[in-house]
Amino acid sequence: MNYKRKLILNKYFLSLTILLGLISVKSFSQTEVKTSSSAVSIKIKIDTISAVKPVNNNLYGFSTENLFAEIKTPDDSAFFNQVKKINPAVLRWPGGMLANFYHASGNGYGLKKNEIAGIYLQYAQQLEAQGVFATQLRLNHSYQQDFLRLAQKLNSKVLITANILTGTPEELLDQLNFFTDNNIEVAGVELGDEMYLNIYRAIFPYPGSYISKAETFVSVVKKYFPTVKIGACAAPNPRLSDLDGTAAGEFVYFKAWNDALSKSHFFDAVVIHSYTPVQIIPNQPVDSVFQRAIVEEKKTFAKSGVLVQSLDYFREIFPKSKIWITEWNLAIRSTNGYFLNTLYQSLYIGSYLNFINHFNMQNKFPVELAVFQSLATGGIYNQYGVINLKADKEKAASKNVRRTAWYAFKNLNEIYSGKYFFQSCTVDADAKFELNAYRDSVTNDLVLSWMNYSGNEYKIDSISYRDLNFSNSNATINYLKGALTDSYGWTRFSRNSYNTPPTDKSEQKKLSEWVFPPYGMGVIRILQ
Repeated sequence: MNYKRKLILNKYFLSLTILLGLISVKSFSQTEVKTSSSAVSIKIKIDTISAVKPVNNNLYGFSTENLFAEIKTPDDSAFFNQVKKINPAVLRWPGGMLANFYHASGNGYGLKKNEIAGIYLQYAQQLEAQGVFATQLRLNHSYQQDFLRLAQKLNSKVLITANILTGTPEELLDQLNFFTDNNIEVAGVELGDEMYLNIYRAIFPYPGSYISKAETFVSVVKKYFPTVKIGACAAPNPRLSDLDGTAAGEFVYFKAWNDALSKSHFFDAVVIHSYTPVQIIPNQPVDSVFQRAIVEEKKTFAKSGVLVQSLDYFREIFPKSKIWITEWNLAIRSTNGYFLNTLYQSLYIGSYLNFINHFNMQNKFPVELAVFQSLATGGIYNQYGVINLKADKEKAASKNVRRTAWYAFKNLNEIYSGKYFFQSCTVDADAKFELNAYRDSVTNDLVLSWMNYSGNEYKIDSISYRDLNFSNSNATINYLKGALTDSYGWTRFSRNSYNTPPTDKSEQKKLSEWVFPPYGMGVIRILQ
C-alpha cells in the first residue's frame, strides 16, 4: 500500500468510523451461534487428485514498505522472534510508493525531498511531517544494510521493487550485486510501483514511455543477470482495485496501458495489486457491517467470482506471462481500514491463500508470486501490518503488537515449506464453511486448512481419503476463534476501545471429538 492511500483520508468514512466507534463492540450479535449439542455433522472427502507440484513458497511473501522508518527497533530480538514465527519466504524491498524514490547509496532510504516534491508534493510534505528527512540526516548508513540482516536471519528471498522513476539502471545493478554477493536469493525484480497512476503522468505521459524506460533497465540488467525474473507494472482491473473514486477515464487509460504492454516481451510476469473492497453503508450496526463483509468475501472467492474474473482478465491479455501479486489485503482506503486487525481479517487471509493455491492447481500455476501488504508498520495512517508499532494510548506491554493477521499466518506458514501438495476435496457444509486439503509429501500426513464464517459449530461425521476413514485419527489442531470483531488491541471502528482478543489455541485430539467453532480459522494435521 503506498502513501497516496494514506494521505487522502476520506472525511466521509472518517466520520463513519468515529460514529461506529461509539457503538459498543459487545453489541456484535452472538445470537446465531449454536452450541456443540447442535453441531452440524459434515462429511469430508479428500480426492486422490493433487497438484502436480508442491505449493510455491514464493506465494508466501510480505512487503517491508516503511518498516525501518516506522518500526523503531527492527534489530530488536523480540521483533525478530515475532517475524520468525510466521517465517516469510519472500520479503519485498523496499516496496510501495517509497520504492519510486529510493536510493540505496543514501542514508536511510536515500530519499531526496526536492526530487519527490517535484513529482508529488503532498508525499514530500507527508514524509517531512513524519520526520523522515530529519532522521536521514542523523543516520550514517543505508536501511538496505538493516534489511539484509533481517533477510539473512530469516533465510528469506528478496523481491526488489526497482526505482525506474528517479533511479538508474546502475543503481539497480548495485542492488542486485549487493544481495547476490551476500547470498540472498533474488525472487525477482518489479519495474516500479504503480507507474500507471496519474501522479507519474509527467514522467510517463503515455504507456509507451514507461515501456521504453523499462526496456532500458532490463537490457542492462540482463547483460549481467540473465536469469533474474522481471515483472512489469500492469494497470488495475476495476474489480480488483482499491482505487475508489478513480475517474472512469482513468480506467480507460489503464486499459490502453495494458493493451500496449501486452505487445511487449521484455518481462516474465505482470505485476498486479489485489485489494478486496467491502461497501460500508452509513449508520449500519457493527454486526450488519461484518455480515455484509462475509457476503463480499463469498463474491470474491467464488468459482466465477471477482478474483477469478480478474485473474482471468490478466491471463487472457498476457497469456505468456506469469502473474505477480505484489500487494494483497482487504481494501484499506475505501473502508478506512475498517476490518483490519479483526478476526474477520484472519479468516480472509486464510481464504485468500487457499484460493490462490486452488486456482493455481486448476489453471497450470499462473500466479507465481504473492506478497501480503504489509509485514510491519506504524504511524497514524499505517496500522495495517501483521505487526504494528503500538498505537497512542494503546495498552500493550510490547512496543510492537502482533495483530490478528499474525496469528493467521502463524497457523498457515507450514503449508509453504516446499513439501505440501494441494489436494482437491469436497465438504457437505454451508457455503460459509470453507475447507482445503494438503498432503505432506515427506510424512504423508494430511493437513486441513479451514475457515468458518458462520455461527454454526461443525463436527466430522467422516473424512475419507483413498477409501480410508480418518475420523478416528489423532490430530494436532492450531486455531483462532471468537467474534468477527475480536482484535488484538487497536481497530479502526473502535479507536479507543480495545476489544476482546480472539482465542488462540493448540490441541491434540481425535477428529471424532473435535468441533469446528463458530467464527474461526485454523489448520489440522491428521497424524498417520
